[in-house]
Amino acid sequence: MRKLAIYGWALDKHRAPKNLLETFTREREGVDVVEQWQLKRDLFLEMKDLALKQKELVSEERMDLFSKLSGRRQGIQRKISSMKINGPATGNAKESRIRTLKAECARIIESIQEIDGEIERLLSEKRDALMEEIKAVRRGRRALKGYGGKRKKVPRFIDTRG
Repeated sequence: MRKLAIYGWALDKHRAPKNLLETFTREREGVDVVEQWQLKRDLFLEMKDLALKQKELVSEERMDLFSKLSGRRQGIQRKISSMKINGPATGNAKESRIRTLKAECARIIESIQEIDGEIERLLSEKRDALMEEIKAVRRGRRALKGYGGKRKKVPRFIDTRG
């Protein structure tokens, strides 16, 4: 069967990838297990960097960019979950390297969870502050209604009866 090289991927001529995730998975086939774990770790590090940027954006109240970064994080999350690490890890050096990479991934995941907790705390503080402002505006409106009246009476010096 004839193969075509498109964007660095070797693809069957009669079967092109349906989506990027399939292409990503097919590209990773045949790669060493250690390299797969390194790629997974790198994706987690990229996700951590995005989480830190999101934390900064929340404190600066720039929610438009925050949602864009959320979309990028979800894309990385899909890549990570679509990765299937297959293949034997032969040799003590490879096995120990894989163990250290797994431990690094676990530490990175924990730090991402901590950052996400801080983001959630900041968002709830911002929400509570906004709710207090809304309550203050409502109280101010009620106070103004007390001063204004429902005076739609016609002045008495104008004769309206005749």
